[in-house]
Amino acid sequence: MGFEINAANCFLKLKKDNANLSTVATIGRQNLHLSKEVLSKILREYDVDLSEAQLREMFADEYAENFLRSLGAREIDSFDYSDYEQCTVVHDMNIPIGEEYKNKYDVVFDGGSLEHVFNFPLAIQNCMEMVKVGGTFVAVTPCNNYSGHGFYQFSPELFFRIFSKENGFVVDSMYINDSTDLYAVADPDVVGSRVTFCNSGSTLVVVIAKRVEKKDIFGSLPQQGVYAALWNQNTAPKVIERTDRIASKIKKVLKHVLFPDKYDKKKFKKIQK
Repeated sequence: MGFEINAANCFLKLKKDNANLSTVATIGRQNLHLSKEVLSKILREYDVDLSEAQLREMFADEYAENFLRSLGAREIDSFDYSDYEQCTVVHDMNIPIGEEYKNKYDVVFDGGSLEHVFNFPLAIQNCMEMVKVGGTFVAVTPCNNYSGHGFYQFSPELFFRIFSKENGFVVDSMYINDSTDLYAVADPDVVGSRVTFCNSGSTLVVVIAKRVEKKDIFGSLPQQGVYAALWNQNTAPKVIERTDRIASKIKKVLKHVLFPDKYDKKKFKKIQK
């Protein structure tokens, strides 16, 4: 996907919050998928004042490095399986990252590469280990209606469970963007139930997570909260009769037909249109 409006908003939010952006790693070399007009508008929204010459410099080539430099990045590495786009580091994310790249970067950014990596658990572990303590992981990646684009599309809950205190991280922000609206997503562990939605548009999940402590990544593997809660109760789940299941399905269908709101307002808070 490359560097688009969600990515720009994430990095400008970090800049506004005085996050250190000195050293940046991108998974894949990121194309800049923004027009000068759109980027200028976003910069104004964050009170970033750049001259016309600086804006032209951002668009001197097709990549996002000049934009990152304008925000203070001094060292930018791009990691890819091949050097076909002249990345700085050739590495297959299906295998462990070298020690020299661990705990090195203020920001590690994935703008649509990890869904193409077969060994996703190891690939995301690589990314997490590359982030300095005090640094940030940012991702803009497929969530829904991207079947066939890559190997995977991801639920917000996956990232809530991955970027946990057990792994030395905390989630700063979690959004979905269905190309029309942006929603903040509730953590299923906080609301005590699954956080689901059903829509027809291509939807991205946007993640900002902070590394707060150096811990053994995946020393304890993530589990989905709804099942972890059942296991902790140490009781068997209620057996639902077939007639009850049919009635439940009918209710769900009628609810979607009669009340077609895609997002539960208790779990999805609209940020902008």
